[in-house]
Amino acid sequence: MCKKDTSVPYSINGWNFQVAAAIYIFLNYLKDVEKIGLEKTEDAEIVLKNGKTVFVQAKSSLSPDDIEKKSQFSKIKDSIRTLEGRDNTEVERLIILFNFFKPFGNSVTFDPYAYDKKRYDDLTTEAKQMLDDVISDNHYVIDKNKLGFWLLKFDGENKHAKLLEFFKESFRIDNFYNYDNVLEKWRILLYDNGSQVKRYIEKELLAGAAFQEMLSDEISEEILDNLEIEYFPGDIDEVVKPEYWKHIQKLTYRFSLCNKYTVRYLEFIKNNKQNLKGDARLYEYIKKEATILPREIEILFDDLYDEKVKCNMYKLFLYSIGMKYRKVRQISEVMGFEA
Repeated sequence: MCKKDTSVPYSINGWNFQVAAAIYIFLNYLKDVEKIGLEKTEDAEIVLKNGKTVFVQAKSSLSPDDIEKKSQFSKIKDSIRTLEGRDNTEVERLIILFNFFKPFGNSVTFDPYAYDKKRYDDLTTEAKQMLDDVISDNHYVIDKNKLGFWLLKFDGENKHAKLLEFFKESFRIDNFYNYDNVLEKWRILLYDNGSQVKRYIEKELLAGAAFQEMLSDEISEEILDNLEIEYFPGDIDEVVKPEYWKHIQKLTYRFSLCNKYTVRYLEFIKNNKQNLKGDARLYEYIKKEATILPREIEILFDDLYDEKVKCNMYKLFLYSIGMKYRKVRQISEVMGFEA
């Protein structure tokens, strides 16, 4: 379905809120999401594993008068106009997300501190009648049972504070504190993709961006020795050049690979409980895995021409996820990736 003609120049604030809205809806459906799209046919689309989609219209204002006092029903009507007419079998939810407290005027007030969400049935009789009139007068086809009206507080100097708070509640990883960095990475990924490329972003890309915040790029000579990576004494930087380390980060964006090889490592641990302990067990696992460079890994190193460098990067990738395998498994559990 082509996007309906709603083209108007987006302000920076509008884009920021649209991205915040997409992340907020994404977090609400975290385990069930497959991919996210901005500016596809709606402001945001959250495609679920069951094949259905959460379609989102995002409406915001920076004016305190607009946010706190005035009716914003005109924006609700605009959202209904773009959301209507969809095949009901493809729709999981139709959500209008906003940052103002009284979208229906004084008839309904939303609580900005409670992640307030209302269904059509939760509205007052007056608000329902306002919607019914719009739908009837325009002959819109829309399942009111799938309509949702959600508030996300987004104002003041720190507009993303409420989103960050919800992120911390939804994405709980042991001994992890860089939530603001992860949220910023997600915002950049979605902002750039939505404003320029307009493709869907797979959930594993967002998971990989989160996992990168848990990685360490500190590689010692002892680690290289144990991984049987050749280097000249005092020349470790030649092995772990910044451009090489970027290839390891590229692999972490394919979070399904992190998960896959972590599962293999856990299986190795299970079968070698008595024989090896600690780091020695990890090094042995890497030596076993790295005898052959898998094609799924090699294609991500297509701009590296030295086979030895490719092998070294593969070993360092396995080492990186092996040292953080508990974090990989936690992210997998929190975000709903299969083992």
